[in-house]
Amino acid sequence: LEVLDVSKTLLTAVGASSLSGAVSASGECAMPSLTQLDVSSNHLSDDGASALGLLLQAAAPRLKDLRARACGIGRAGAAILGQAAGQSGARLRVLDLEENPEMGDAGCAALAEGLQRWVASAGAGGPTAELKLGSCGCADAGAAALARVRGIECLALPHSRVS
Repeated sequence: LEVLDVSKTLLTAVGASSLSGAVSASGECAMPSLTQLDVSSNHLSDDGASALGLLLQAAAPRLKDLRARACGIGRAGAAILGQAAGQSGARLRVLDLEENPEMGDAGCAALAEGLQRWVASAGAGGPTAELKLGSCGCADAGAAALARVRGIECLALPHSRVS
């Protein structure tokens, strides 16, 4: 299984936790070919983001595309996802967290902090990614933190509060 799309399926944080457990059964990746995961338009919240962080750690470095658009992810969830990417050595090409206004400026800055570790862990030839954070409440401080993350090819911040 390379692509798993469970968007708009009423997936909750409990379901995301079950999905994470299925991917990382017995401490090994049970879906070794998984390259794309879309959990968009589900009510995951920060608890679901925590489960996605565990999944990201289990599926790295194979997972290339993680989409969690409009999932109710807040500042804490953004921080967890950034840390998970940084700790896992992930090779994400796309991280789409658009339409999570609960993240706010502080969440964008927290995500940037974790992504800095992601870039550092990848070394030379590290990740180049498309980071989509439109309608996430990002303002000047978050945008400045994200702009300092090296290796990001495309930073999309439509409908942000950047001046």
